Amino acid sequence: MVTGARSGITERELSALRFVAEQYAVPMALLAELVDVGPEPLSPASAPRVARRVAERLERLGYADRRPMLGQTWVIPSRRGLAAAGLPYGSQTPAPILLGHVERAARLRLHLEDAYPDATWESERAIRRRWAGSGARVRIADGGLCWSDGTATGVELEVHLKQLDRYVGVVCDVDPAWSAGVWWFTPAVHVELLTRRLADAGNDGRHQVVPSPAGVVA
Repeated sequence: MVTGARSGITERELSALRFVAEQYAVPMALLAELVDVGPEPLSPASAPRVARRVAERLERLGYADRRPMLGQTWVIPSRRGLAAAGLPYGSQTPAPILLGHVERAARLRLHLEDAYPDATWESERAIRRRWAGSGARVRIADGGLCWSDGTATGVELEVHLKQLDRYVGVVCDVDPAWSAGVWWFTPAVHVELLTRRLADAGNDGRHQVVPSPAGVVA
């Protein structure tokens, strides 16, 4: 059990709380996948049950709320939960129009953390905080992977392609933290077109387009 300011919460629950808080919110189905991550995987039948128990305890402790939105129940961290997770963010409920992207970005993070266990994830919220108040004009990525050699790769999830002029600023204003480039995940059907649009926008080779992993985009 965790002691002090987080008394009464287990390491599994704290890990879930941090993930949820870093990604703004997650639906219960994704929370079930999240609590199943670890050295001792849960059975398919028990993961949803454990997720419900985790959500109930977080809600009972005042660390999170459960809200029905767009046909799903979402877990949203409270201000107290953000403090318990040690994160310097304010409580924020994503706008309904953004929920699909929020869920997909969280699923992509789960996939990348599984594929690259030695890398550290930098969330969009952390990136925004890193640039807050700087006055700099920079593209805020959906996340980033920080590698053990000190380099980092930006992560973008592009489900709906934009017109060419929208990508010119994206390419010009790339975050200098992404010393290892930027990975653009998009449905396989869009890979060729997105690659072309980034090239036409001035891609100097830092931007690489790859198909979205299975299960990230419905």
